[in-house]
Amino acid sequence: MSAIQSFKQITFGILHDTLNRFRYGIAAPGKNQIVWVDPQAIGTQIDSFDEGFQRAILGKAFAHIPPHISAGNRAHQARMALHRAPGMVLWSDFDRHVVPFSEHGTFRMMCRMFDQGLDWEAAGFYDRMMKRTRKGPGKLPSTRDDVVARYARLDPLVERMRAGGCFDPPPGGLARYRGVDGVMVAVGRGGELIFAHSGAHRLSLAKCFGLPRIPVNVCAVHGEALRSGAWKRLLLASRREPGSPRGADGPADDASREASSRDMTALLPTRVPSRM
Repeated sequence: MSAIQSFKQITFGILHDTLNRFRYGIAAPGKNQIVWVDPQAIGTQIDSFDEGFQRAILGKAFAHIPPHISAGNRAHQARMALHRAPGMVLWSDFDRHVVPFSEHGTFRMMCRMFDQGLDWEAAGFYDRMMKRTRKGPGKLPSTRDDVVARYARLDPLVERMRAGGCFDPPPGGLARYRGVDGVMVAVGRGGELIFAHSGAHRLSLAKCFGLPRIPVNVCAVHGEALRSGAWKRLLLASRREPGSPRGADGPADDASREASSRDMTALLPTRVPSRM
């Protein structure tokens, strides 16, 4: 990414965050904001192949997608549009088009791998990634050796999480405006956490090993979650829950958690504007 592109992303990100705060209050969601959550609470995933989801995210642009574009590419476009959602607060029915996370291929394969004591290759991860490389968009390994190397880099993380540790949170601050490589979630109208198709391996590992808390990046929040106070409750839980790991949004001790909770309660908006 060039310096000019980086500057534009940071500038537009700050602008949109500022506008959100004017409209929804100081605690309005920020672009790729980090929160700490229970991985078991992420029970669904976006169904990006559902045309309803694609319409909800792409809006009028959906009607202009050329008919020769494959279903996989349309789904990819919709996912990327959700990840880059500039306003962060969405009022469409994107959160209605979900399927259980338990159906995610990575999670199912990982459960089988640990249950049966298999390695990455025997569990089918190499072959699955090669199929995605041949037919799917996105930044994927190009050769089998690349795939093997990718999973070898995951081995230390597996051992770390098996021992109860957690992966590091993505960078915060201005860096989050340039895009992040974290576990991406959206927040539905009821405050439910919806996996947004980024970080599937880390989320699956956290679920398999029963980690109590992990850092996730919030790419979008439904407006009703702000109106109902569900977003407020999610923020407070991220900061005050006992045993919260240290991190960008996780205070280090009980005293700081309580102080953070009091501060956040004072800052959170009491009234959310209706959809415009």
